[in-house]
Amino acid sequence: AGNRLSGGVPPTLPPNLRYLDLSSNAFSGDIPANISAATRLQLINLSFNGLRGTIPTSIGRLGGLLYLWLDWNLLEGTLPAVLANCSSLLHVSLQGNALRGILPAAIGEIPTLQVLSLSHNHFSGSVPSAIFYNASVSSPPALRIVQLGFNGFTDLAAGAAPSASSALQVLDLKNNRITGEFPAWLTSLSTLVVLDLSGNRFHGALPAEIGGLPALQELRLGRNLLGGGIPGEIGRCGSLQALDLSDNRFRGEITPVLGELRRMRDLWLGGNLFSGEIPASLSKLSLLETLSLRQNNLIGGLPEETMQMINLTFLDVSGNALSGEVPAGIGNLRGLQRLNMSGNRFHGAIPAAISKLFDLRSLDLSGQRSLSGELPDELFGLPNLQVVFLGENSLSGAVPEGFSSLSTLQQLNLTSNSFSGAVPETYGYLKSLTVLSLSHNIISGGIPPELGNCSDLTVLELRGNRLSGRIPPDISRLTHLAELDLGQNALAGRIPPEISSCSSLATLLLDKNRLSGVIPGNLFHLTKLRSLDLSGNQLGGAIPEGLARIPGLRYLNVSGNQLGGEIPVTLGSRFNDPSLFSGNPKLCGKPLAARCAGTRGDKKREQRRRERLILLVCVVA
Repeated sequence: AGNRLSGGVPPTLPPNLRYLDLSSNAFSGDIPANISAATRLQLINLSFNGLRGTIPTSIGRLGGLLYLWLDWNLLEGTLPAVLANCSSLLHVSLQGNALRGILPAAIGEIPTLQVLSLSHNHFSGSVPSAIFYNASVSSPPALRIVQLGFNGFTDLAAGAAPSASSALQVLDLKNNRITGEFPAWLTSLSTLVVLDLSGNRFHGALPAEIGGLPALQELRLGRNLLGGGIPGEIGRCGSLQALDLSDNRFRGEITPVLGELRRMRDLWLGGNLFSGEIPASLSKLSLLETLSLRQNNLIGGLPEETMQMINLTFLDVSGNALSGEVPAGIGNLRGLQRLNMSGNRFHGAIPAAISKLFDLRSLDLSGQRSLSGELPDELFGLPNLQVVFLGENSLSGAVPEGFSSLSTLQQLNLTSNSFSGAVPETYGYLKSLTVLSLSHNIISGGIPPELGNCSDLTVLELRGNRLSGRIPPDISRLTHLAELDLGQNALAGRIPPEISSCSSLATLLLDKNRLSGVIPGNLFHLTKLRSLDLSGNQLGGAIPEGLARIPGLRYLNVSGNQLGGEIPVTLGSRFNDPSLFSGNPKLCGKPLAARCAGTRGDKKREQRRRERLILLVCVVA
């Protein structure tokens, strides 16, 4: 195992071979049909190769086989029911293939089987009841772990007879297509430790019987259609460590009972219809590391009690109607790595206490409208900060140069505030920066050429400011730049032809400036360009023919300039909207109403007219 061996699996194996482990190599081809000739095999591990074809039915003859591991190959076809003849099997793992069809009930009836892992395939139909229960009275239940996620199952077989028993501890059915109400009979599986039904189509309420699972440690029901309130009986699941109810239709107030689940580490309630205030009882969850309440209808402020949850590493309350000031106690959450309070109604200044969050990697306070004042200098001393989103507020002061000291900074968004002054030249030292968005402020001065040093930059947005001067040719060094938006400023001079070196550019917006000169003829080198807006400038000359050769161009606007000549025919046909070319008095050709005199089109039409006339004369003669 774990080498670079290639070719096919040897067709002939020693008859006394017990352990065959060829995993993590580069084997290809089919699994040999006569693999069962090695009758004493107890372990077959061919995982992480490039094997194709079907699973040989001959494997069903290996009565002593204990482990069958064929994960992450390219196997197709169905799961042979004859595998049930391997009556000693303990562990079957076939994850990450292209197996399809139904899951044979006989597989779940193998009396010794403890682990069944079939995730990441194309199985469909119903999950048989034998997977959940052992109906046999002659042998105790053995199956403990079932992983069937990322398939196409649509149904769960009905609950078992009263005499059936189960030893199931892990049931993973995430990301299938299972519909219907939450299967209340699952709550009779008292041995369950992990239940994951996320990413399906379950609807209705979460039954009160869920409280009858005392061993349950993880309950994951996210991305379904479940509704109603959280039953108070869930407080009886005293072992619960992870609860994911996100992206459903749960409503009402968040039950304070959740605060009694003292072992809880991850609580995901985002993307629902919860209302009311955040219960202060959540502060009792002293082990909590993840708290997500995003996208609900919560009101009030952040309870001061929650500022004592010192083990939190992830806090997301975005997209609610929370209000008040950002509590200074936020600095108590020393282990916090990601803080998202965006899209609420917080007001006042950003507290300096945020400087205590030395592990903070992502800070999002955008979309409050009423956060005001200057940024605290302490913010620039957070050594691990990678993402800062403070857009759509009322923050003011000079564009903070202090961000230049954050060597790990990757994304900086300060759009729609009242920052003023110049863009700091020292931002050019931010080698890891991928997104710089400073649009819709009152920033003045020129665009620093030093930004050309930010070699990883993919988005540069400076729209709606008071920038002047020329567009620096240094931008051409940004070969990963996908979006450049410099619109609605006072930039002058020509469009630097060097910009065609930005080979990844998909959006180029230079509208409503004072740019002059001609449209660079080499823009057709921007083969990934989707949107080009040059409107509202003072550009002259002709529209370059080469623009029509940009294959993916979906939007083009050159209106409100001083362009002249004929619109290239191909370009006029692709963008058949006169408003995209209007406001250029000397421009003519389709889609504009103005006809072009003496153009190539007119000459061709005249040539055709003369040819018809000559033909007519010849016929008459």
